[in-house]
Amino acid sequence: MAEPFKNLIDGQLVRVAAKHLRRAWPEFPGQKFVRRAITGLEERELKARVTHVADALAACLPATFARAAGVLERSLAPARDDTDLSQLVPSEHGLAGWVVWPMTDWVARYGLGHPARALRALHAMTQRNTAEYAIRP
Repeated sequence: MAEPFKNLIDGQLVRVAAKHLRRAWPEFPGQKFVRRAITGLEERELKARVTHVADALAACLPATFARAAGVLERSLAPARDDTDLSQLVPSEHGLAGWVVWPMTDWVARYGLGHPARALRALHAMTQRNTAEYAIRP
């Protein structure tokens, strides 16, 4: 049987995210983020995992939406020029793939009062993973 998608958002992915978020913003509290994001993660289903990691982001990103969105954007891997979706994974160059979903969820929740800036962030993120759920709000 195939591995459930929920298992793609796990502790290892959270740790990789922390590394790139700290690269993008050296003051990012990586240990706090990892601790918050992995506590209770395994018991959750897919969408609940996304929300849980987004909550951890909210607790650790800068308070200003524009500044926080900039941190998330700087943590992303370079955009790809091809259509090989299997290559949308985190790498030494930045974040892509499943890890971006909690980021788009964060934008959807905290960017409603900043639509132009939120849409720019989602534009960057959707080049590394879908933002189809985030664009709806």
